[in-house]
Amino acid sequence: RRTVIELIKESGLPVSLEELLFNLPPMQPRYYSIASSPLVHPNQIYLTYRPVKYITPRGTLREGICSSYMKNLHTITEDSTVTPYLSAKINSNPSFR
Repeated sequence: RRTVIELIKESGLPVSLEELLFNLPPMQPRYYSIASSPLVHPNQIYLTYRPVKYITPRGTLREGICSSYMKNLHTITEDSTVTPYLSAKINSNPSFR
C-alpha cells in the first residue's frame, strides 16, 4: 500500500500543503499498555510499546508514526536532563482483568 506522499510524487501533479492536509484522513488513536503501578509511581505512567518497523513489498522502509516518535523522543533526551513528556488520555478497558 502506497502512502499519499508516494502517490503525489509518482503522479507529478502539484499539490499544495493546504490541499494535502485537507484531504488526509484523521489519524486513528493508538492504544498502549500501562506498565507502571500507581502505587509505585503515583504521578507518572510508563507505557509498554514496541517500535514498528517493516519493509513494504515495494522495498520501502516504513516505521510506525507514534512508536517511532516515542522511540526518537527517548533517544533525543537520553543524555540530557530533559525528561520526555507525552500528552495522553487514559481509557478504561472493562474486559481487562
